[in-house]
Amino acid sequence: PLNNPEILSIEAQELANSHKAPLTLEAYKRCVERFEDWILETQRQISPVSFAEFLNVLHRAGYALNTIVQYYSAVIDWDRRLKSEDVERVIGGIRRAHAEILPKQTKALSLADAERVLSCLGDSLADCRNRAMLSVAWSTASRKSELLNLNVDMILRDFGSLWIVVKEKRKVTSRRKPIPGAVGDLSIPLAPATHLARWLERSEIASGPIWRKINESGVVEDKRLSRSGFDIIFK
Repeated sequence: PLNNPEILSIEAQELANSHKAPLTLEAYKRCVERFEDWILETQRQISPVSFAEFLNVLHRAGYALNTIVQYYSAVIDWDRRLKSEDVERVIGGIRRAHAEILPKQTKALSLADAERVLSCLGDSLADCRNRAMLSVAWSTASRKSELLNLNVDMILRDFGSLWIVVKEKRKVTSRRKPIPGAVGDLSIPLAPATHLARWLERSEIASGPIWRKINESGVVEDKRLSRSGFDIIFK
């Protein structure tokens, strides 16, 4: 950082960092390291003007808005004196430029298409998992993060019905989502409760993550299914 005779103690720094999740801190660290590398490569001084130019370089290189904002937040968190009117104008211009880019229109998965997908799946363990995951995703309108974070203890049984407990986006609170139908009732569209119960039974998962990777030997692993693995299955 810029020369500063007043430096926080190690204990105070640990407290200051504790308000962020470990993964966020690690991502911020990588962003700052990239900024420092750019400073060395371009032989610049660390200053608000240099930081503004760095953000411009990221924008011209085609980085996504969320990525650029993460760099901005990380470096400002690292040294708040790098925040200036020039920096704010540049990040504001980047936001405006991205706002003018029309997002690609996506089409929701219809019930008919979902039913056709399920009908193409076989009886393998992976097909059993995928059938349960797709049916639960469609019937509960859950986001990817909500599904991947599900554990067995987040499935609730109430008066013969199944519910999943999901964390609300950008909140510390959670809410229940009903899974339509009862286990064994195949008249419900996609029969999500039946497929979920079948997956837990065949995989013998009694605790921990619900959706897991299945290795080449057909063995269900302990670790949670990754976001990229989820995307591959759905595509």
